[in-house]
Amino acid sequence: MKRQALTILTTLSLLVMQAAVSVYAESDNRLEANIPFQFSVRNKVPPNGEYAVGQIAATSLDLASAQEESKGQDGGGRLEGTWDVQVTIRNCQTGAAIRTFPSIGTFMSGGTALDSTSGIPQALKTPGQGVWSHISGNSYRFKFKSFSFDASGNPTGWTIISHEANLNSRADEYESAGTAEVYNLNGNLLFTGCSTTTAARFE
Repeated sequence: MKRQALTILTTLSLLVMQAAVSVYAESDNRLEANIPFQFSVRNKVPPNGEYAVGQIAATSLDLASAQEESKGQDGGGRLEGTWDVQVTIRNCQTGAAIRTFPSIGTFMSGGTALDSTSGIPQALKTPGQGVWSHISGNSYRFKFKSFSFDASGNPTGWTIISHEANLNSRADEYESAGTAEVYNLNGNLLFTGCSTTTAARFE
């Protein structure tokens, strides 16, 4: 009795599968299937529909190729992480270096960022908080804002640093250049400075 029930159950399962996936052969002897449900190929989910066996294989190869290409491309989230940074303040007209000091910056998933520098005493400014985005290829842009204080602890305004960065092919170093805009408490721009950075991934 149990054997008969198992046989019936197996037969019903095969009928259900046959109804769900209609398989047929065309003149070129390709095996085709109508797949009305989601399925996975190399951890990817192609749209359901009619597929030839060769097409499924091609889909698998295309997905794998796209995945590898994505891994090999520069850009995207490759800037994420924490970086040791050397900041050089420069003359905006001549590009001559004025002074250099270390900083540390973190680019987080989702496009937010943090910056802390030794160039200004921490009692005179807050850490920089900001955003970053991928432009294309190895190019990125980021922007930080920090609030400034005088020696008595009174707020004096804020500074916005905006840079564009170029990441190397190994994603372990970058260089950037940009400006620092200094505002007073009323939001009036007092002056604009220029700077460049070189950075190595902190590990």
